Amino acid sequence: MKGGLYYSAAALALIGSTPLAAAATQQQLAQQNIKHVVIIMQENRSFDHYFGTFPGADGIPAGTCVPIDPANPSAGCVQPYPTTSVNQSGAPHSDRNEVADVDSGRMDGFVAQQIQAFNAALARGRCTQPPNPQRPNPKCDGYYNHDVMSYYTAATLPNYWAYAQNFMLEDHLFEPSAGASLQAHLMMTSEWQAVCAQVTDPMSCTTTVVPVLPTAFNPTPYAWTNLTWLLNRAGVSWRYYLEFGAIPDCVSGFDDCAPGTQTTGTPSLWNPLPAFTTCDAACKANVVDANQFYLDINGGHFPSVAWITPNQTNSEHPDSSTADGMHYVTAIVNTIMQSPYWSSTVIFIGWDDWGGFYDHVVPPRADSIGYGIRVPGLIISPWVLQGIDHQYVSFDAYNRFVEDVFLGSARLDPSTDGRPDTRPVVREALQTLTDPNSGASIPVGDLLNDFTFTRAPLPPLVLPDE
Repeated sequence: MKGGLYYSAAALALIGSTPLAAAATQQQLAQQNIKHVVIIMQENRSFDHYFGTFPGADGIPAGTCVPIDPANPSAGCVQPYPTTSVNQSGAPHSDRNEVADVDSGRMDGFVAQQIQAFNAALARGRCTQPPNPQRPNPKCDGYYNHDVMSYYTAATLPNYWAYAQNFMLEDHLFEPSAGASLQAHLMMTSEWQAVCAQVTDPMSCTTTVVPVLPTAFNPTPYAWTNLTWLLNRAGVSWRYYLEFGAIPDCVSGFDDCAPGTQTTGTPSLWNPLPAFTTCDAACKANVVDANQFYLDINGGHFPSVAWITPNQTNSEHPDSSTADGMHYVTAIVNTIMQSPYWSSTVIFIGWDDWGGFYDHVVPPRADSIGYGIRVPGLIISPWVLQGIDHQYVSFDAYNRFVEDVFLGSARLDPSTDGRPDTRPVVREALQTLTDPNSGASIPVGDLLNDFTFTRAPLPPLVLPDE
């Protein structure tokens, strides 16, 4: 499995033949220069779907053709193909679908899973066969076109590709667990997904593949510790910016439930923080309307750590428009770039799960729940090295970076953080992963390696946002 770092010629000239700065020195330089970390979490795209033909990246292998039925090779296969369609269907993306897509490392279940979903939609009367050109349905059209095998180029994702060309593209960023949105957002904010026998006792929690959603009878089911608890204890400012509006997903990862509505005070798939027992009134006050982002950055009150979460329209979640999502993200990035905060900010852009779209890289094993399938990742900062980062990481690396810069490398570790829970693995402290095919060890990456503080900072790259 491919690993390590790829840098542009300019970056290599800076580094020369010497290794990166020693970890402590690099961390100290990061602490001196980085005062704000922004994590923008978009929805449901795989790496090969967005950047599978990006030069130098670990992209779609030549000759790829994914079987229509893995158990019956004579049924034929579907090759990856370019698309300019901004509205696509994707496929179901629960933990069960992920197991089927990966298929013991064969990475050949994507088309079959989409066909199963289409047949189920036919049975429920949600699609017609043959398709009705007078009443196009993006979901059904995507099933007919096997759009899980489609991929984009710079022509359709110009801003994302421009960020990749001018800053840093991560081509081995994996969703943190095998599953859909709730799992990803729990891991992003707390490094664990569990079910707790006693909602007030973190020692009663055990790892689960499918976490529960809060209900009126159990509004705070997450008793373990999340990152904001550590930030609050250290006096590090943070905010979780949430865009009001619809959310499309069901807990199962199959979009067959009525769209819900997300608001700051109500826990939901993309807003798990209010469901933690550690999230008191002061914590809940930091989960704010996304419009507050612009007020904070223009008013000089931008926090040290910010998560930014869209609604369905701007999320890129199928079948929402990828163009709308890209321009939504661009508006956020432009605002930071045109503010006094640009010189001291790192922006991480990730996609929470693969959404059913094809990817060819077998996910490595971190523990019993992950990693999941590979997703795109971008790092934007005046201090980031330009090029492609091949290090194997997940959203754990975002939290480790925050902890290294703002918390003196304190971890969500029940043996040291002052709030014991029963999590079996401290994800930010992992040193190696396991290649599921060979059993070989794979080093876990460190995002501090993606930065240099010994050259002039990169200038802003303000792009069209509509």
